Amino acid sequence: MRALMILSFLLLWTAGWGLQFETGSGLDVTRIERENEAYYHTGEDDRHFYFTYEYAADHRWAVKYDFRTYYSNIDTLYFAPQSVWVYLPNPTVSGNLTVGLYEPAVVGPGELIIENAISPSNLIAGWNEVELAAASDTLFWLVVNYPTGLGNSQYVSGSNGDGTHSYFWDPYYGAEGSWRNMSANGFNNEFLFSLTGEFTFINIDLEIADLLLDGTFAPGEEIIPRAILHNNSAVNVDSITVIFKKEFPGDTRNDTLTIAGIEAGADIEIDLAEMGGVSYILSDSPGQYKFTVTLNCESDAQFTNNSLMIERNTFNFEQTRIFIENMVELEDTYTNGIWLRQSEMTDYQLLPINYFPNYQDVIYYNSLAEERFHYYQIYNLPATVISGNPLIGYNANAYPAQLLSHCEAISEKNSFVEISEIEALVDTLENVHVTVTLSTGLNQILPSLAANCEIFGMIYEEGLILNDQFNGKVFLDTLQFAIPDLVTLANSGTATKRTVFNQLYKFTPIGGDLADCRLLFWVQNTEDNMVWATAELSFADFGIVDNTEDEIEPVRNFYAYPNPFNLKSSLQIQVPETLSRGVVQMNIYNIRGQVIRRPAAGEQAWDGRDLGGREVVNGIYFMQISHSQGSDWLKIMVIK
Repeated sequence: MRALMILSFLLLWTAGWGLQFETGSGLDVTRIERENEAYYHTGEDDRHFYFTYEYAADHRWAVKYDFRTYYSNIDTLYFAPQSVWVYLPNPTVSGNLTVGLYEPAVVGPGELIIENAISPSNLIAGWNEVELAAASDTLFWLVVNYPTGLGNSQYVSGSNGDGTHSYFWDPYYGAEGSWRNMSANGFNNEFLFSLTGEFTFINIDLEIADLLLDGTFAPGEEIIPRAILHNNSAVNVDSITVIFKKEFPGDTRNDTLTIAGIEAGADIEIDLAEMGGVSYILSDSPGQYKFTVTLNCESDAQFTNNSLMIERNTFNFEQTRIFIENMVELEDTYTNGIWLRQSEMTDYQLLPINYFPNYQDVIYYNSLAEERFHYYQIYNLPATVISGNPLIGYNANAYPAQLLSHCEAISEKNSFVEISEIEALVDTLENVHVTVTLSTGLNQILPSLAANCEIFGMIYEEGLILNDQFNGKVFLDTLQFAIPDLVTLANSGTATKRTVFNQLYKFTPIGGDLADCRLLFWVQNTEDNMVWATAELSFADFGIVDNTEDEIEPVRNFYAYPNPFNLKSSLQIQVPETLSRGVVQMNIYNIRGQVIRRPAAGEQAWDGRDLGGREVVNGIYFMQISHSQGSDWLKIMVIK
């Protein structure tokens, strides 16, 4: 697989000059308290970096904080550091964590301003705070000295980012060693180091530092919003307006408070009940809430810190199963460990589906599994995607706790939607007509949530041999809907989705028996990948009907067969009976979006050749089908 080969090449290439990485957990490690914190990372533990120079005198890592460019529209921002937070992905075995602030030199850090250290016995796996106060300035180098490498299995961590602010020390680069930039050396990652302290600004800058909701968040209960207003300026500020907004489907409320003033560098707690005599009573109906607090001040600089929003809900559909997508390889020690640990998880009902995106796993490899692998922007195997949240890599000691933590978090979240019914009817041509019905029940949701969610579907086969210890479920194919969005859920509370596939041509069971295959459908938020509901149906439970319009509601679906297509015969396109073949026009595109073939109007076949009559190469192609009722798309896989 291309991504895996690129990664392997990258590791070999970087080994020549000492910097390598191991895949991190992928977990969100954002700290809860972030008031007046400066950082360039994304708050996710994605990569573990380390030097292979085990006997180097020191292993130094740095982040350059330039507050002249921290906000694109402000060039006079100052910062007064008070402490440093360093994220360590695993327990410390040996060596101090030494942290220092430095003035800038021509290249890299210059003169030391202040330094502090923590002994191994006081370090934890996670965020570690080091007191480090310095006078206000516009530019600092933060340098972390921490022994890392294969010998002691210690790492510093970096998250996905542009990598332009993070540096590592290479003692063997040049005559005396040199600081080297992460981005310039192919690593688009920023270290998980943060500065806490005070922003100061020669003009006026106010900030909504926090938004809190006091009370029990349940139907019919009272909630009191509180906000923390912070003055980042060196001057007192007068005449401030703060607006609290509560949104619930069919009920939007705004409450405005006027603040006489706030002193330079001070905090003010704004209690809506105490200062405005207002509290919110949650609806007796379960649903989605959005709370926003916004400040207005004519003299305030227009940063992005003038507003905060919290989304909460009282949804009442329990999620009884946890959908897991294993991106794995056969005959892999890490993969075997994942299967073992998941089998030992008895506190929760797991639904693990195994994807094999590596083409070397010939028996189970599937190009669509590779596509799903890239959907999550994962760049290494193995990975465990738990209800849409990737857990990257496998550490035998940490994995059980990580899996349990994910499962606990999901089990605490009720859902707003359920897949209430799946009906599959097979006609005499082996076409399977599938109808999926979804309902929000009593839950009320905002249009934004419904617009971000889609219905996904797959065919998987169960009972397949994974190793000498386990059988399991293996992904076979995707099921697509012409209109996958669920916008209607916000208005009517229901949605009905239909699709058609041919069970002879669409896929081939690995074990040869359709009775071992199942349909699986799930609702997923395409913004944050959260999976909200799942349901499945066995092929053995399909109904059988004749080809009559009275028994099967017409669905405007097209499908191509055989797909994947090997060029030994023509690719056939089935057109719904409700459309006239003569008005159907096809255009075929490559993965770059270039038109490679325009069959004649009414033609429902493709011989696998381009506009020049040449056979196309292996890969994914897209067919646009234009007709009197609009247009549809098909994805075609060519494998010679």
